[in-house]
Amino acid sequence: MNKTPSYTAFYDSKYAEGEEIPRTSKIYTLESVPGDIGKSVLDVGCGAGLNSQWLADRGFGVQGLDISENAIKRYTERGFEGRVADIEQRLDYTDSSFDIVFCSEVIEHLVQPSDLLDEFCRIIRPGGAVVISVPNSAFWLYRLFAVFGVTLSDVQHPMHLRFFSKKSLGKLLIEAGFRPRQSLGRN
Repeated sequence: MNKTPSYTAFYDSKYAEGEEIPRTSKIYTLESVPGDIGKSVLDVGCGAGLNSQWLADRGFGVQGLDISENAIKRYTERGFEGRVADIEQRLDYTDSSFDIVFCSEVIEHLVQPSDLLDEFCRIIRPGGAVVISVPNSAFWLYRLFAVFGVTLSDVQHPMHLRFFSKKSLGKLLIEAGFRPRQSLGRN
């Protein structure tokens, strides 16, 4: 794996104990998954399977990827097919493998998110969809914090390497060859 040991250790310790908590931002993103374009979903950054369970309960066939062995262990214990993977490397799927790729609050953790988007283009079936969410780094409260010398890296997840606004995410997607069908936001 390409990640430093501290990166993988961070996520392995996160999934060693406790339960995932349904967060409103994730539910909001899940509700954006189109139900009319097929049923096979790849959940990228699947964790222990909370989002995958939501999708499965709505009739989707879901597989997951995560960097954490502990997360994938818990994921497969829930009955899902999951793989430990460094998503900054080529994904171990054939071309046109999935109808939908679900990737919620993951790409901000990557050194080169455009490489993963290229992989999404490769593994998505023609007519498929990619559902991506990121924290809104242009949120007004974050801008207010900046007035007091508090940076995004001070208030967001400690493993964020990139910070996106709606505009910068849209630009990244278009540069990767996507044609956004819908752009939603909160905060």
